[in-house]
Amino acid sequence: MNIFENSLEPVRRIRRKVHERQQTGGVPAQQPDFNHEPLSSPADPKKYAGDLGILIVHGFTGSPHSLHPLAAYLAEKGYPVELPRLPGHGTHWRDMAVTHYTDWIDSVEQAYERLTGAGYRVIVIGMSMGGCLAAHLAARRPVAGTVLINPFFVDVNPLMRIAHRVAPVLPVMRSIGSDIAVPGVDEGAYARTPTASIRQLHLLG
Repeated sequence: MNIFENSLEPVRRIRRKVHERQQTGGVPAQQPDFNHEPLSSPADPKKYAGDLGILIVHGFTGSPHSLHPLAAYLAEKGYPVELPRLPGHGTHWRDMAVTHYTDWIDSVEQAYERLTGAGYRVIVIGMSMGGCLAAHLAARRPVAGTVLINPFFVDVNPLMRIAHRVAPVLPVMRSIGSDIAVPGVDEGAYARTPTASIRQLHLLG
């Protein structure tokens, strides 16, 4: 049985419930209690006795918040799960402005090594920029499988190529994260995007 069969449904279900509650006044449109913390969950031998570990990577300007429902679902099924918070993410956009794309690669590699060090074969899941990082990992390290969700590979915006020149005069831009189409659902991405980080995204892609 494919362990990822219907595994995205908890994410969709949670988002639908949040949207429904927002329409009835149950929760505010902007959640104040985003969980930006990484998740590292060991295997539950009572539920899972296999050799697969799951590595999940969030997207650009986002945080583990956007993928916590998926990570928690897989952890509840007993799988060992690593959902790291990429450097410069989930804190303040100014922290992101001073990080390099190699910092993101290193963070994913470290999470991979935590799983392989415990004896697991790794399935890596990445969303958006996380998909690019997942593909990068799969090209460099042995993986048992790769799942890419709306991966970023091609920079269609010409600004990305000249971001390093624009950054001195325009150091920060409007957010390019939290682009889910469902009204009121927020990924918890930064409200602003450092221009220097757009250059790093271009170098990664």
